[in-house]
Amino acid sequence: MSAIDRTKRLASELGTTQIDRLIVGEPMNLRYLSSYTGTNGLLLVSADTRVPHRFYTDFRYVTQAAQQVPAPIEREIAAGDLSRPRPKTSTSTVARKAGSASTTPP
Repeated sequence: MSAIDRTKRLASELGTTQIDRLIVGEPMNLRYLSSYTGTNGLLLVSADTRVPHRFYTDFRYVTQAAQQVPAPIEREIAAGDLSRPRPKTSTSTVARKAGSASTTPP
């Protein structure tokens, strides 16, 4: 199964759990879902087939991302440093469909 097939499968599963989007930042998971082997990147997987999946990295990895991340996933250059540690709450925050309970801890 290709990386794009795995990403599509994840997107389909998100739809069944009422999750709109998922941010993937762990390097091992990025490699599995996008084929990206770099150390700085984020993948935004969308359950909505009308919304493209997006891969974000900084200017240092533009060439690598263009070579490794499959074309159906849109690539963007992030203005900030994606390698900075993020607060623990941001990794557990999930975008849910309207009307669902929030997963953000109090």
